[in-house]
Amino acid sequence: MLSAGHRLALVSELALRSGHEKVRALLHRLLVDDLGANSRDIDFEKPAPEVRGRIDALLGRTVFELKSDLRRERNDTEEGLNRYRRG
Repeated sequence: MLSAGHRLALVSELALRSGHEKVRALLHRLLVDDLGANSRDIDFEKPAPEVRGRIDALLGRTVFELKSDLRRERNDTEEGLNRYRRG
């Protein structure tokens, strides 16, 4: 489990909008080091033929749509998540 300070540092770094790969790395760290997820259970860029695309990150039945700047890409994010729900 991350300390409150480390968790705050990771979340603060996410807020800097450092790019897709950095977001992916920070999400992985939060899921594994803070929430106790098993790294082997996290899939990145999982093919999803039913929606003709790839899931950015998947843990169990939870889909993560990663964006480097959610303010700019909110509509794309919502559209993508709705496709997964319908698929």
